Amino acid sequence: MLHTMKWVLEGVKYKGFRKVNGVKMNIKNTNNKTKSIKLTQEYVKYLFNYDHTNGTLIWKVKKSHRNNIGDIAGTKSPHAGGYHIVYIDGVSFLLHRVIWLYHNGFDSEFLIDHKDRNRTNNKIENLREASYTCNNKNCKLSKLNKTGYRGISYKRNTQKWVANITINYKQIYLGSFKSKDEAIYTRLAVEQCLGWETCVL
Repeated sequence: MLHTMKWVLEGVKYKGFRKVNGVKMNIKNTNNKTKSIKLTQEYVKYLFNYDHTNGTLIWKVKKSHRNNIGDIAGTKSPHAGGYHIVYIDGVSFLLHRVIWLYHNGFDSEFLIDHKDRNRTNNKIENLREASYTCNNKNCKLSKLNKTGYRGISYKRNTQKWVANITINYKQIYLGSFKSKDEAIYTRLAVEQCLGWETCVL
């Protein structure tokens, strides 16, 4: 039985699982032995067909008791941050990265971002390479955000709108403004200078 699993996922720690970028996966078992495999496009296409209708992979071969030919590959895992995973030869992979490899023939050194922010929508047209900054920026606004714009807040004590931006985990103050529009325009101007305007569609 596998107790400790090290998943090669997306570069951050999540609930005790170490996630790092890449399609190569490692699983450590109770004997402290690590199993590692490197997927290729040829092998992925041998295993699966791709359904363009809903962005899923369909098993072409029976690899274990987990799957039958014709089954949809992958399952949503509570330990993978809402992403789907698929087991191949006893090793778990992020499904959207396998789909990326299936279509593009290489494992991206970057994160694979879901354009529409839906982590279960793995249609190839919804996937793109993205830096860590862009991937973080292309996420839903916090429930605590009351302004509807990222990096914009209202200070009641000064009755001014404040613009901030976070770069490399450091929050940078952009200024205080009398109007909300001024704060938004300032934030957007800085994003454009940084090339962030392509991060969110």
